[in-house]
Amino acid sequence: MNNHNINIASNFTHSFYAVTNDTATVGADIKTVTLSVGVMTTNGVAVVTDSRVEQDIQRTRERLAQVNVRVATNAVVYFDAPDSVATPFDSWNPIILGQVVTNTMTGLHFYVLCDEYGQPCVSTNWIDARVANANHAYAQSAMTFYRASITYIYNEPDWFHITSRNKFEEMCAYASNTGGLEVYCVSWLYGGAAGRHSNPNWKNGHPNMGLAITAKSGPYALAHEIGHACGLGDIFDTLLGDMLVSGYLIGNLNWSGGGGGTGYYPHNLKHVDLIRRLLMYYQQGYDSRDIPLGSVRAYEQVPLNPGLQPIKVGVDSMNRNPRH
Repeated sequence: MNNHNINIASNFTHSFYAVTNDTATVGADIKTVTLSVGVMTTNGVAVVTDSRVEQDIQRTRERLAQVNVRVATNAVVYFDAPDSVATPFDSWNPIILGQVVTNTMTGLHFYVLCDEYGQPCVSTNWIDARVANANHAYAQSAMTFYRASITYIYNEPDWFHITSRNKFEEMCAYASNTGGLEVYCVSWLYGGAAGRHSNPNWKNGHPNMGLAITAKSGPYALAHEIGHACGLGDIFDTLLGDMLVSGYLIGNLNWSGGGGGTGYYPHNLKHVDLIRRLLMYYQQGYDSRDIPLGSVRAYEQVPLNPGLQPIKVGVDSMNRNPRH
């Protein structure tokens, strides 16, 4: 028996296939997912025939059968087309997304800084709670993390309270090539940051690679910094105003219909609010734990390119076996 994480999202011509995020137990290498189908209506009349719906369902079955996924149809629900739909139905392109991935496991090696009296800045329970939160978030991408070790570091006052990038990189050189990720728990980080990660341009095995979180960081700060270890970037909510979510802003991988209550995200959700739901949102204080399938558009912190740019915050940009 193996566990696989299955993500399916589809936006068909005239019909919508609901998003599922289920972990299915594999028996004889066959995975089963349930598909709920929604069909748009105009003035109470379905805009697509029953035979077309069956054709779409069958096409989904055939495609996912190639990766040993069995599709069970749950129900067909009819709903009125939303007023916000301005694009003619015939110009919509069918999109089927199916993904079956094997769970990965990564060890986290914790290095806890102690004060001048030998008191660690965080407890073992504190660490375990952060690991549990990371696993809650990364279940979306079929990744598991575990506490591999805890090492206490004494007599390093410049590391207990990190005041510069140089001191941060110096600390990260304390341990390297552990076969997992090195996590330093400190009292404070320069700039008042909740967490930091080493230079994203460094390759695995660089002696100064590592990440740090502070004793006062939020419950998902560790998960966020692990995202950087996986190759994801910060996403910012500046200059977005009141624009609403759309296929353009969140991309086809994340877009599943929108209006009529059919999409994963409500069609009247502000894009700024969507960004604040994402695990890679740069600021603490929000319930930020979503990992989308693909990139999401936003303005870059340091504008290297004009306009809204796709920011790598999704599963398709991740290294699911991160190592320092």
